[in-house]
Amino acid sequence: MMQKILCTNLNRMAYEEAYNLQHNLMKAMDENPERAGFLLFVEHPPTYTFGVSTLDEDILLDRAQLTQKGFCLYDSNRGGSVTYHGPGQQVVYPILNLTHFSKDVRWYVNSLEEWVIKTLDQYDLNCGRKKGYRGVWIDDEKICAVGVAVKKWITMHGIGLNNHPNMDHFRNICPCGIKEFGVTSIQEKGKRVSGHDLTMNLIGAFETVFDCSIQLVTPEEVKKIADQNSKTRVVES
Repeated sequence: MMQKILCTNLNRMAYEEAYNLQHNLMKAMDENPERAGFLLFVEHPPTYTFGVSTLDEDILLDRAQLTQKGFCLYDSNRGGSVTYHGPGQQVVYPILNLTHFSKDVRWYVNSLEEWVIKTLDQYDLNCGRKKGYRGVWIDDEKICAVGVAVKKWITMHGIGLNNHPNMDHFRNICPCGIKEFGVTSIQEKGKRVSGHDLTMNLIGAFETVFDCSIQLVTPEEVKKIADQNSKTRVVES
């Protein structure tokens, strides 16, 4: 049976707020296993997030310097090293119950990469995978970072696809801990793509790769589901 995924665009939202929303949706799905999942589109203010594999040497400016420059900093439970999120980057968080798809984390990460590759194919960008590395690449430059966390077969975090972010902000870190290769964006490859167009193509490709049906809903509808779960937890505790 084709699964239904509720999808919304959160627009600009702080990383911590989006993290808390994901966490509460995961709890809601754990309590309602018939739910297949959610797809959250969001853009963050300039933010560095530190995954569980981040090394001190991956941060070229120390945290105090980054804070002084106006960046938000957040320690994340996702896999991988440090990465950057900011305006002009399309961040998408699939909150999926993998029991409705495939209980295989490797399959899931591969599917996320395939999803982005299919989307960028529509802009005639020759992108793909790079042996030994995660994410989506154009030659030796990463255009999309992938980082996930999975608990009880429910996923959080997702992708950061560079449309037209400020590329200078990547120079304060070794993105994803990779020193030998660079990063790029859709704009740097000579394509001008609106955020709306990119979102709609991502939605279409997601339906194809994950064999699901996307239902567009408002942010308020998604937050209501998360808030109801959060309030229930408070009462139960």
